[in-house]
Amino acid sequence: MPFAGKKQAWGKRKEPGTMNNLEAAFAAILEARKRAGDVLWYRYEAASLRLTDGALTTRYNPDFFVQLASGELVCYEVKGFLDIGGDAWLKLKLAADQYPFRFYLMQKPSKKRAAELLASGAALVDGWIEKEV
Repeated sequence: MPFAGKKQAWGKRKEPGTMNNLEAAFAAILEARKRAGDVLWYRYEAASLRLTDGALTTRYNPDFFVQLASGELVCYEVKGFLDIGGDAWLKLKLAADQYPFRFYLMQKPSKKRAAELLASGAALVDGWIEKEV
């Protein structure tokens, strides 16, 4: 059943609206892109998207909403790994299907893992693996 059984995160859960270290590192990349003129605007956890799957409804909060220089809005989800599953993957796929934005899953990988992920069709952008959902 979708959205059932949330897994408890390891360690202390972060305060809502506060970036973890990985998200802060990605925000630094976005800030550099903004200074270079590639990004017009970005916000961390800017919106909560309503998702429906049949009779079930849930919410998804993308890590970053970004407006590119072209005017296009895209969403980035920053994870320590790209092979997410369960609720997280379901919500990301539903959001990509239900909203007119492109959604990307971002990971800062080790060199060994980067080679594997690039072979699977992901792209390397500013040292991050970028995979469109």
